[in-house]
Amino acid sequence: MKETQDPYVGKRVRVMAGDGVTPLGFGIYQGSTQVQIARSDSHTLSHSDNSDFTPEEQTELKSKGFNSLERVFTPEIKMENGTIVYGCQVWWELDEETLP
Repeated sequence: MKETQDPYVGKRVRVMAGDGVTPLGFGIYQGSTQVQIARSDSHTLSHSDNSDFTPEEQTELKSKGFNSLERVFTPEIKMENGTIVYGCQVWWELDEETLP
């Protein structure tokens, strides 16, 4: 499920790895979408490439100390190479050329 009325949908964005420094390239902001995350007692987040963890992944996550599965809204970005990344995986910002 995607949220609507987002003024940034379709805008070009610059994407960095989770360290906030390593450039991953550019993509197009697709809007916010729901993804499933797992939380541990230390509040570490984990996620799969698609929206839901498989039963096997859920079992593995529980064995690693992740005790809570939740659905959250997060930005979805389609990279220039066609892959999808989520805002909970990367740092991103509007490309300066697309700023109003």
